[in-house]
Formats: sequence, structure tokens, C-alpha cells
Amino acid sequence: MNGEPPVLTGWGSVTPAGVGRAAFHRTLAVAPGRPGGTDGCFAEVLPVQEAFAAVDFDGPGLLGAKATRFTDRSSELALVACESAVADSGLEIGDGNRDCVGVAVGTSAGSVSRGYWFGRETFLAARPHMVNPALFPNGALNGSAAETAIRLGARGANVTVSAGRTSGLVALRHAVAALRGGYARTVLAGAVEEFTPPNAWVARAGRDPDGRRFQGEAAVFFVVEDAGTARRAGRVPRAELLATEVACPGGPVTEGAYADVIDAALARAAVSAEAVTAVSATGTGAASDALWRTAARRRFGRPGTRWLDPEPYFGDCFGAMATVQLAEVLARQEADPRPGPAVAVVLAADADCGLAVCVVRPSAPREVQ
Repeated sequence: MNGEPPVLTGWGSVTPAGVGRAAFHRTLAVAPGRPGGTDGCFAEVLPVQEAFAAVDFDGPGLLGAKATRFTDRSSELALVACESAVADSGLEIGDGNRDCVGVAVGTSAGSVSRGYWFGRETFLAARPHMVNPALFPNGALNGSAAETAIRLGARGANVTVSAGRTSGLVALRHAVAALRGGYARTVLAGAVEEFTPPNAWVARAGRDPDGRRFQGEAAVFFVVEDAGTARRAGRVPRAELLATEVACPGGPVTEGAYADVIDAALARAAVSAEAVTAVSATGTGAASDALWRTAARRRFGRPGTRWLDPEPYFGDCFGAMATVQLAEVLARQEADPRPGPAVAVVLAADADCGLAVCVVRPSAPREVQ
């Protein structure tokens, strides 16, 4: 890479609204609605009666029955979102570039449902070692990244990260590191969170025991490229990825510790806090929310700053939440008739006190197809 920041040349998504940017835009064009009912969605009992689940998503129908014989829901969501991002970018993966195309997937725990069913079969089978071995690969954390690379023929750097709510931005940081290190020239980076009975129970027990939030389901991926690679291929950037900073403050967590992470991201991006016109942030429900929110307000709380939070539209997508936030930032800019570009900041906080900050400069509005 040269001194230019990497660029996002396309993005795709799977949400309860449907597949692709156009469906995402349609959701944001109206007021947030109620989540859908979960009755009849699964044969198993669920801990919630409503959720932002992609109940109409048909992985086998979109990917083919043969390709999904042994896949899990997380992998199918990620595959469709990645294919949507590739189509949006105009990227063509072939023999001339497949060794330079990587994959970076953020996830909370991979496919919780596949891990659950594989473990359950060890008790139900005639003998524990008679379980179906084809079920195991997708039960591993890197199942979605592997399936994506195989289907798309991407042989570059392949990584899976699990960092709670910051997973999506950590995946983007890994993508940038792969570009800067010469391990790839293009990376499909994003995050996925499934809604299935096992995952719903884990979410209720681990991060929302009181049931105060609506669980969500989403996969959002971006085509992250070296600016020179995109330019030579004639791909028009949707945004510049100016900086991604990730930290977990050690010792006592203070407002100042969170402020340091924000300031480090702005310094890396070489932009001032005054240049930021939009901030996306969603809470975790932890006491630390007050600290990082205060730090953000002190830096960006000027009149005219737009504060975004996609949770009312898409629910709590946990591991995929940060990429849903970034997608909303890009979608809002794409639909904004006012001249740009502006600078936006995405804040992704985790209840374990981790904070990830992404600084992005969206491009001027573009047609949504």
C-alpha cells in the first residue's frame, strides 16, 4: 500500500429487511417498526416472543441445495452478504487475483446452533463416536470465513475474530493490516450474528438476562481494498477507511481511558473532532456505557452533529452490531442529497470494557439499485 487510506468499494447485507443495500435503505427510509413474532419460527422453545430475525431468509434457495448440505445459518448469512458486497463493488475474483483476495469475519461465537447440535448428537447417537463428522467444521469458530473463501475462491489472508460487540470493527482492522502487510490487495470484511434457539438462549443468559432488548440477526460485509487496486480496476470507492482503533483499557476504566482511544483514532485518521459530522453509537447495557458516551459527547457534542443508532431498526445484533452501524452511516450518506463528503465515527463498545473506533469518510451520494 502507498500512503492513501484503504477504501470500501462495496457493501452487502442480510437483515430482517432482506438482502442487499436496497433492502437496507428501505428500512431506514421509514420509522423504526416493531420486531416480528417468533411463534412458529422454530420447533424449539425460544426465550423471547419478539425478535428482529430474518425469518424469510432462505439460504438453500439463494445458494443452492448442494452448497448448503452441511452449512450452518451463520455461514449462509455471511455467504449471501459477501456475494451481495462483491456484486455491489463490481469485484471479479478469478485466477488473476484470487491469491490476493482475503476474508475477515467477525463473530460472537461462530454458529452457536451448529456447536449445540453437534454436541447434542454425541448423546443421542448409538455411540458418541458415531456422530456425523460433516457437522463439525461449521461448528468451529472459523466456519463462516472458510465457507466464504471456498465458495468465492478467495485464497488470500483468512481470519476470524471474536471480540463481542467490537467484532466487526476488529475484522476491519485485520483487513487493513492484511492490506498494509501485503498479504492481500482486497479483503471481504464484516461480521455475522445468527438468530437461532441456542443463540437466543445464550444471549438471554449472557448479555440480556432481564430481556430488555430485542435480539437481532444480521450479516454485513464490505469490500475493503487498497486505493490503487480499486483505481486500476475502475471501482469507485463508497468511502475511505481513515482509521480503526481498538483497545481494552487496563486497570480502572475511566472516561479518560475511553477518550484516549477516541483521540488515538482521530490522530491516526489525521482529522479533528470538529470535522466529524456524524457519530454512530449503540449501548451495551453495562455501567461503562456512561463513561464512553460522556467521552464521545465531550468530543463530538456540537450542534449539528448527527447521532445514529441502528438498534431500533435492526435489534441487538451483538457481534454484527458494529458493521450494521457502519452500514447505516454509509446508507445515510448515500441517501443524503446534500454535498459531501463528511467524516463519520463509529463507536463499538463491549460490556467487558473494550472500545473500537472507526473513522470513515463516506463518498458523495450514489444511486441505490
